[in-house]
Amino acid sequence: MERQKFVAQLFDEISKYRSAIMGVAMLSVMIYHQHITDLQLFAIFRHFGYWGVEVFLLLSGLGVVRSLRMHGLKHYFVRRFYRIVPSCVIFGIARWIMYGCIIQFVPFEGGEHWGWWSLFSLDLWFIYAIIFYYIFAPLLLRGIERNPVVTTLTVLAIHLLFVLLWKTDFNHNWFNPVDIALRVVDRLPVFYLGMLLAVYKDKMRDWVLWVSLVALCLGFLCRFTPSIWQVSDSFISLLLAVATPAMVWVGIMLIRPLGSRMLRALEFTGRYSLELYLIHEFVLLATCTLLGGLCRPILMLVVFIGMSYAIALSVGALSSLPLFRKK
Repeated sequence: MERQKFVAQLFDEISKYRSAIMGVAMLSVMIYHQHITDLQLFAIFRHFGYWGVEVFLLLSGLGVVRSLRMHGLKHYFVRRFYRIVPSCVIFGIARWIMYGCIIQFVPFEGGEHWGWWSLFSLDLWFIYAIIFYYIFAPLLLRGIERNPVVTTLTVLAIHLLFVLLWKTDFNHNWFNPVDIALRVVDRLPVFYLGMLLAVYKDKMRDWVLWVSLVALCLGFLCRFTPSIWQVSDSFISLLLAVATPAMVWVGIMLIRPLGSRMLRALEFTGRYSLELYLIHEFVLLATCTLLGGLCRPILMLVVFIGMSYAIALSVGALSSLPLFRKK
């Protein structure tokens, strides 16, 4: 039997460790957002937080192609609706209730940026992005299958157009369509790359992964030595997108030796990654508001992570009820 290509083995292991990889990515995002402690261990780990979102989007692109090809368009949209909308609404309402309780006693940092859109978790840029990607994924898949070169060039042109023309105007205003579009388009290449890899995974050659590894090394150089490598944000964004498959491979190398208990913990985190994303920044702000100056930073970090898991699991259980799930 002909030996399986290295890149094909990578796809097999992505399927095997998908939940655990998403768990590592979610933990990276949580550490990336925290500013409670500046311990060197967490300072090093924080540099991987940006890639946590990239990993999510790459895996989402891979999963979207599989879902569309296996189940069809109607099933695809119904599944995405029931996965995203109930969780966003339930967690949006839960955050508003907790915010209302906390603000009765102490001023709450960040509350001034909230509005009615927060009830649907639309104060989080990732929700805009993933909804946009899921809606247009069938169109992108058709383009990849019919004319991959033109589709790829179109995606790159849209990305560069928005990033180069409007990047300086970005100011986190969620009523401004340009701000929303910038966030969405900025991460579009990595989601599209996931779809592209899924379509052509049987035709991929090992050199594709080596190119990704080179991009990973260049990405580290640009991130850690910005004074030496004077490059534009748009270049770094595209470089990180190309490097994400290699980052996933590195993650798999780190996950493989773990014991069964640690692996199950990461898989659990991966299964609740959306719920953790929806609640963790609020819990971080609440922890800093209520405990800031009262206890040691490391204890605050433990409270932040523990409460994020507890709320994600308990409130997330509501979105798993039959009322909010397709029968």
